[in-house]
Amino acid sequence: MLAGLGPLAGAHFYRRLIELTPAQQDGDHVSVVLVAEPAIPSRRDFLAGCGVSPVPALQQAARELEQVGCDIIVMPSTTTHAFYDDVASSVTVPFLNLLVEVTNALVAAHVSRPAVIATRATVQTQIYEPHFLNRIEPIYPPPEIQDRIECMIDAVKGGADTEALRADMDDVAAAGWLADADGILLACTETPLIAPTRPGPKLISATDVLAMAALRALGRQTGR
Repeated sequence: MLAGLGPLAGAHFYRRLIELTPAQQDGDHVSVVLVAEPAIPSRRDFLAGCGVSPVPALQQAARELEQVGCDIIVMPSTTTHAFYDDVASSVTVPFLNLLVEVTNALVAAHVSRPAVIATRATVQTQIYEPHFLNRIEPIYPPPEIQDRIECMIDAVKGGADTEALRADMDDVAAAGWLADADGILLACTETPLIAPTRPGPKLISATDVLAMAALRALGRQTGR
Protein backbone atom coordinates (compact mmCIF):
# COMPACT_ATOMS: atom_id res chain seq x y z
CA MET A 1 0.00 0.00 0.00
CA LEU A 2 1.32 3.41 -0.98
CA ALA A 3 0.14 5.64 1.84
CA GLY A 4 1.23 8.67 3.81
CA LEU A 5 -0.86 10.87 1.53
CA GLY A 6 -1.70 11.92 4.27
CA PRO A 7 -0.62 9.62 7.08
CA LEU A 8 -3.90 9.51 9.05
CA ALA A 9 -5.87 8.77 5.89
CA GLY A 10 -3.47 5.92 5.07
CA ALA A 11 -3.86 4.51 8.57
CA HIS A 12 -7.64 4.75 8.23
CA PHE A 13 -7.50 2.82 4.95
CA TYR A 14 -5.49 0.06 6.65
CA ARG A 15 -7.99 -0.05 9.50
CA ARG A 16 -10.90 -0.33 7.08
CA LEU A 17 -9.06 -3.09 5.21
CA ILE A 18 -8.82 -5.01 8.49
CA GLU A 19 -12.45 -4.33 9.46
CA LEU A 20 -13.77 -5.39 6.04
CA THR A 21 -11.76 -8.61 5.96
CA PRO A 22 -13.93 -11.68 6.72
CA ALA A 23 -11.59 -12.91 9.46
CA GLN A 24 -12.15 -14.85 12.66
CA GLN A 25 -8.56 -14.79 13.90
CA ASP A 26 -5.22 -13.10 13.25
CA GLY A 27 -4.17 -15.61 10.62
CA ASP A 28 -7.24 -14.87 8.48
CA HIS A 29 -6.09 -11.35 7.65
CA VAL A 30 -4.11 -10.34 4.56
CA SER A 31 -0.42 -9.51 4.66
CA VAL A 32 0.19 -5.81 4.14
CA VAL A 33 3.30 -3.81 3.29
CA LEU A 34 2.74 -0.11 3.83
CA VAL A 35 5.05 2.55 2.44
CA ALA A 36 4.16 5.81 4.19
CA GLU A 37 6.27 8.62 2.80
CA PRO A 38 4.86 12.01 3.82
CA ALA A 39 7.84 13.71 2.13
CA ILE A 40 6.38 12.99 -1.31
CA PRO A 41 5.86 16.46 -2.86
CA SER A 42 2.35 17.86 -2.55
CA ARG A 43 0.11 16.58 -5.29
CA ARG A 44 -2.30 19.43 -4.70
CA ASP A 45 0.41 22.09 -5.05
CA PHE A 46 1.72 20.57 -8.26
CA LEU A 47 -1.73 20.36 -9.81
CA ALA A 48 -2.27 23.99 -8.83
CA GLY A 49 0.90 24.90 -10.72
CA CYS A 50 3.00 25.89 -7.70
CA GLY A 51 4.99 22.80 -6.75
CA VAL A 52 7.39 20.14 -7.98
CA SER A 53 6.23 16.90 -9.57
CA PRO A 54 5.50 14.07 -7.12
CA VAL A 55 5.82 11.46 -9.87
CA PRO A 56 9.47 10.38 -9.28
CA ALA A 57 8.86 9.88 -5.55
CA LEU A 58 5.60 8.02 -6.19
CA GLN A 59 7.31 5.76 -8.71
CA GLN A 60 10.11 5.02 -6.26
CA ALA A 61 7.60 4.09 -3.55
CA ALA A 62 5.73 1.82 -5.98
CA ARG A 63 8.98 0.09 -6.97
CA GLU A 64 9.77 -0.50 -3.29
CA LEU A 65 6.46 -2.32 -2.91
CA GLU A 66 7.16 -4.38 -6.02
CA GLN A 67 10.64 -5.28 -4.82
CA VAL A 68 9.39 -6.72 -1.53
CA GLY A 69 7.02 -9.03 -3.41
CA CYS A 70 3.58 -7.42 -3.12
CA ASP A 71 0.87 -9.18 -5.16
CA ILE A 72 -1.06 -5.95 -5.76
CA ILE A 73 -0.52 -2.26 -5.11
CA VAL A 74 -3.15 0.21 -3.96
CA MET A 75 -2.87 3.95 -3.50
CA PRO A 76 -5.69 5.21 -1.23
CA SER A 77 -5.62 8.82 -2.42
CA THR A 78 -8.03 10.14 -5.02
CA THR A 79 -6.06 13.27 -5.89
CA THR A 80 -2.87 11.25 -6.36
CA HIS A 81 -4.64 9.23 -9.05
CA ALA A 82 -4.06 12.21 -11.33
CA PHE A 83 -0.64 10.55 -11.68
CA TYR A 84 -1.93 6.96 -11.81
CA ASP A 85 -0.73 6.16 -15.34
CA ASP A 86 2.83 7.33 -14.68
CA VAL A 87 3.07 5.45 -11.39
CA ALA A 88 1.32 2.23 -12.45
CA SER A 89 3.44 1.97 -15.60
CA SER A 90 6.63 2.04 -13.49
CA VAL A 91 5.91 -1.44 -12.04
CA THR A 92 4.70 -4.79 -13.35
CA VAL A 93 2.62 -5.66 -10.27
CA PRO A 94 -1.17 -5.19 -10.72
CA PHE A 95 -1.97 -1.65 -9.54
CA LEU A 96 -5.63 -1.13 -8.66
CA ASN A 97 -7.20 2.05 -10.02
CA LEU A 98 -9.35 3.76 -7.39
CA LEU A 99 -11.15 5.84 -10.03
CA VAL A 100 -12.28 2.73 -11.89
CA GLU A 101 -13.32 0.95 -8.71
CA VAL A 102 -15.33 3.93 -7.44
CA THR A 103 -17.09 4.29 -10.79
CA ASN A 104 -18.07 0.62 -10.72
CA ALA A 105 -19.27 0.96 -7.12
CA LEU A 106 -21.46 3.95 -7.96
CA VAL A 107 -23.02 2.12 -10.90
CA ALA A 108 -23.64 -0.96 -8.73
CA ALA A 109 -25.25 1.22 -6.04
CA HIS A 110 -27.46 2.92 -8.67
CA VAL A 111 -26.01 6.32 -7.81
CA SER A 112 -26.00 8.44 -10.96
CA ARG A 113 -25.76 11.96 -9.50
CA PRO A 114 -23.27 11.87 -6.64
CA ALA A 115 -22.32 15.00 -4.74
CA VAL A 116 -18.53 14.91 -4.77
CA ILE A 117 -16.72 15.88 -1.56
CA ALA A 118 -13.04 16.02 -2.44
CA THR A 119 -10.00 18.26 -2.67
CA ARG A 120 -10.11 21.29 -4.92
CA ALA A 121 -7.49 19.57 -7.09
CA THR A 122 -9.76 16.58 -7.64
CA VAL A 123 -12.68 18.84 -8.48
CA GLN A 124 -10.76 21.13 -10.82
CA THR A 125 -8.95 18.37 -12.71
CA GLN A 126 -12.18 16.34 -12.95
CA ILE A 127 -10.14 13.14 -12.92
CA TYR A 128 -13.27 11.02 -12.46
CA GLU A 129 -14.97 12.23 -15.64
CA PRO A 130 -13.12 9.98 -18.13
CA HIS A 131 -14.40 7.02 -16.13
CA PHE A 132 -17.89 8.32 -15.42
CA LEU A 133 -18.59 8.98 -19.12
CA ASN A 134 -22.37 9.22 -19.63
CA ARG A 135 -23.24 6.87 -16.77
CA ILE A 136 -22.67 9.28 -13.90
CA GLU A 137 -23.20 13.03 -13.66
CA PRO A 138 -21.24 14.38 -10.69
CA ILE A 139 -22.43 17.36 -8.70
CA TYR A 140 -19.64 19.61 -7.47
CA PRO A 141 -19.94 22.10 -4.62
CA PRO A 142 -20.08 25.85 -5.21
CA PRO A 143 -16.83 27.74 -4.47
CA GLU A 144 -17.77 28.78 -0.94
CA ILE A 145 -18.61 25.18 0.02
CA GLN A 146 -15.46 23.89 -1.67
CA ASP A 147 -13.45 26.36 0.43
CA ARG A 148 -14.98 24.88 3.58
CA ILE A 149 -14.25 21.34 2.43
CA GLU A 150 -10.66 22.29 1.68
CA CYS A 151 -10.26 23.74 5.15
CA MET A 152 -11.67 20.58 6.74
CA ILE A 153 -9.32 18.35 4.76
CA ASP A 154 -6.38 20.52 5.81
CA ALA A 155 -7.58 20.36 9.41
CA VAL A 156 -7.59 16.55 9.35
CA LYS A 157 -4.09 16.57 7.88
CA GLY A 158 -3.08 19.01 10.60
CA GLY A 159 -4.22 16.73 13.41
CA ALA A 160 -7.45 18.50 14.37
CA ASP A 161 -10.15 16.74 16.38
CA THR A 162 -12.05 14.76 13.74
CA GLU A 163 -15.19 14.50 15.87
CA ALA A 164 -15.38 18.28 16.13
CA LEU A 165 -15.09 18.54 12.35
CA ARG A 166 -18.08 16.26 11.80
CA ALA A 167 -20.46 19.10 12.67
CA ASP A 168 -18.99 21.16 9.83
CA MET A 169 -19.29 18.21 7.46
CA ASP A 170 -22.90 17.71 8.54
CA ASP A 171 -23.60 21.31 7.55
CA VAL A 172 -21.91 20.83 4.17
CA ALA A 173 -23.89 17.65 3.54
CA ALA A 174 -27.15 19.41 4.43
CA ALA A 175 -26.57 22.43 2.18
CA GLY A 176 -28.70 23.19 -0.85
CA TRP A 177 -26.13 22.10 -3.43
CA LEU A 178 -27.04 18.47 -2.67
CA ALA A 179 -30.71 18.95 -3.53
CA ASP A 180 -30.50 16.90 -6.74
CA ALA A 181 -27.93 14.37 -5.52
CA ASP A 182 -28.81 10.70 -5.07
CA GLY A 183 -25.60 9.95 -3.19
CA ILE A 184 -22.54 11.52 -1.58
CA LEU A 185 -19.10 10.44 -2.78
CA LEU A 186 -16.44 10.87 -0.11
CA ALA A 187 -13.71 11.21 -2.71
CA CYS A 188 -10.80 12.25 -0.53
CA THR A 189 -9.25 9.83 1.93
CA GLU A 190 -9.48 12.39 4.73
CA THR A 191 -13.24 12.81 4.34
CA PRO A 192 -14.38 9.38 5.64
CA LEU A 193 -12.70 10.33 8.91
CA ILE A 194 -15.21 13.18 9.24
CA ALA A 195 -18.11 11.60 7.34
CA PRO A 196 -21.50 13.27 7.84
CA THR A 197 -23.77 11.64 10.38
CA ARG A 198 -27.11 13.28 9.56
CA PRO A 199 -29.62 11.27 7.52
CA GLY A 200 -29.27 12.08 3.84
CA PRO A 201 -28.22 10.63 0.49
CA LYS A 202 -26.39 7.32 0.35
CA LEU A 203 -22.72 7.61 1.34
CA ILE A 204 -20.05 6.06 -0.88
CA SER A 205 -16.56 6.06 0.65
CA ALA A 206 -13.71 5.81 -1.86
CA THR A 207 -11.63 4.37 0.98
CA ASP A 208 -14.03 1.48 1.55
CA VAL A 209 -14.46 0.90 -2.18
CA LEU A 210 -10.71 0.50 -2.67
CA ALA A 211 -10.33 -1.67 0.43
CA MET A 212 -13.04 -4.05 -0.80
CA ALA A 213 -11.52 -4.10 -4.30
CA ALA A 214 -8.17 -5.05 -2.79
CA LEU A 215 -9.76 -7.90 -0.85
CA ARG A 216 -11.48 -9.19 -4.00
CA ALA A 217 -8.21 -9.02 -5.91
CA LEU A 218 -6.60 -11.12 -3.17
CA GLY A 219 -9.43 -13.66 -3.22
CA ARG A 220 -11.00 -12.46 0.02
CA GLN A 221 -14.70 -11.91 -0.56
CA THR A 222 -16.68 -9.72 1.79
CA GLY A 223 -20.36 -8.90 1.85
CA ARG A 224 -19.86 -5.83 4.04
